[in-house]
Amino acid sequence: MATAAGITKVDDHGAEGVDLLLGQFIESPRFHAWITSYLSRLQEIEDVAWQLLVDRRVDNATGVNLDLIGRIVGQRRGAFGDDEYRLLIKGRVRANVSSGTATDIYKTLVAMLGEDAVARIEENFPGAIVLVVVTAVTEPEVVGSIVRDARAAGVRMDVEYSEFDESETFTFSTDDTVQVDAGRGFANDAETTGGHLAGVIG
Repeated sequence: MATAAGITKVDDHGAEGVDLLLGQFIESPRFHAWITSYLSRLQEIEDVAWQLLVDRRVDNATGVNLDLIGRIVGQRRGAFGDDEYRLLIKGRVRANVSSGTATDIYKTLVAMLGEDAVARIEENFPGAIVLVVVTAVTEPEVVGSIVRDARAAGVRMDVEYSEFDESETFTFSTDDTVQVDAGRGFANDAETTGGHLAGVIG
């Protein structure tokens, strides 16, 4: 039996109905046929209801069904395929119910980038924060827009991001010590070494 949203689907109401018959009806083929004919209609209803339940869930919906969910939560598809769009919808849902806390902002980001997403929030007084996303972001404008909607009203929020892994993103030394890193430092004249620059959405 399949289970979704805490509901277990019954795959054969007819067989279950026959198993529940009283003793005097167990050996009656006609009674079996009669009860099964009624329960088959119930089975058809359950099969259709189950399909609606499963196909309209974000994790399973595709195509037009996914567009409908996106329309409900307020996230347009654009040119995204189902897999990418599904993640944006999850992020939008998180942003819609956010109370503006650091936890809510991070959960919104994780909904789109996955559980391994790495980020930190830095406060800029008065009334501003910076979300530094360490994990590579492939659609920064869209992701940044959704995450910024998770912030509290009246709070300015800038999103710093890179489209590359942290090991390929430009950074300065963390102290006064001179460090040489061909993957994260300044580029050479031919630009064959050096880190990629990050971007900011504000």
